[in-house]
Amino acid sequence: MRISLVLLVLLLASPAEAQVHQMICSSIDAPGVSITALPGGHHQLLLGACGQYLVAHVGRSAHGLALVGDTTFTWGGASATPAHGTQPDNMMTMRPIVTDLAGGAEAELALGFSQFSSHGGGRGGGVYLVPMHDDGTFGRATHPFRGTTRALTQYDADADGRQDLVVIENGEPYTGHRGAASIYVRGRRAHRLADVVMAPIFATVLGSGPSAQLLVAAQGYTGETDATSSPPSLAVAAISGSAPTVSPLPHDGWSSTFGDFDADGQVDIAFAGSEGIYLATPGLSRVRTVDTQATRALGVVDLTGSGTQALAFCTNDHFRVATCDQSRCWSVPWLGASCESFADVLIADFDGDGTREMLMANREHYQDDENRSAVWMTFIPAPAMHTGTRVVEEPFVAGPTTALR
Repeated sequence: MRISLVLLVLLLASPAEAQVHQMICSSIDAPGVSITALPGGHHQLLLGACGQYLVAHVGRSAHGLALVGDTTFTWGGASATPAHGTQPDNMMTMRPIVTDLAGGAEAELALGFSQFSSHGGGRGGGVYLVPMHDDGTFGRATHPFRGTTRALTQYDADADGRQDLVVIENGEPYTGHRGAASIYVRGRRAHRLADVVMAPIFATVLGSGPSAQLLVAAQGYTGETDATSSPPSLAVAAISGSAPTVSPLPHDGWSSTFGDFDADGQVDIAFAGSEGIYLATPGLSRVRTVDTQATRALGVVDLTGSGTQALAFCTNDHFRVATCDQSRCWSVPWLGASCESFADVLIADFDGDGTREMLMANREHYQDDENRSAVWMTFIPAPAMHTGTRVVEEPFVAGPTTALR
């Protein structure tokens, strides 16, 4: 992967500046973009993009905040890049889980990789647990799951106060194969739920222990027959193993996420598609409209640092944030910078100076002879939220690569 650094200079009376990291992907698409803050005092971020995970710490340059590469994790089992002139495979990373999953004194990074053919068929992948040491370095990875992965989530499976890993396996509607869910306790598989739902894209768990429920959101797929077609849907399955209940979403669902977006203490499902963005209860008994514009990606942000969750998305090239109460939602533009291809966002005090900034990920098709895509990671200082931009270039050096096998 070729990585270059571009500077995005925000036009102010006293010009503020923000770093833009451009990652050129080897696939025609760049699914699975994510930004995750790592624990500890090293100001490290875990960036999922272009089929790999980039660990970087946040420093400062002459132009403001900057990402400095520490290490990069790739999947060592990936098939070779197809020859020039053929359709490239898509390498995908899952949104990672960062917590103590092995029962030790340190947190682990749960990293999920998948490779898909240009036609969407799963070609393999895996999930790795990478120990994170107190000094910001990483230990030797274990490999609990081998196979094509679609999502990761967590819950306390044995009610001991520690989180455990849930792997959502790929399901391919055109083969009639439903995705499954595997639950890992201390890094070992303890239980597997088969035939949960076709085309899963995101998951969460309600509750803990054997009474918990797994929620899996799924994309719609139109196959050659009814047996290989499925509508956008939400599957609810008891962790104890009973057959899942699958309910069609009332609108199409290109993407979805879970969170408590109306501050009522209950998990909501947010889903987005060509008809707009909607917020629903887990049983789909209540569905509210958040925005009526189409979008393909949803982010979750904490606007104030208080833990309150809000939805972030891009419509008509405007970054918007939606906050809700128990009766309605408000969707307002919040940032003047271009976000036509928005993928994810994180708002935090990245360098420990007491000021919260924004890091936004955008992705777009990269017009070159190899038909690739690009992912842009952009730091935006808090005083510069509503300004225009101009672009200059500077080199960027990524950290050393570790191929997980």
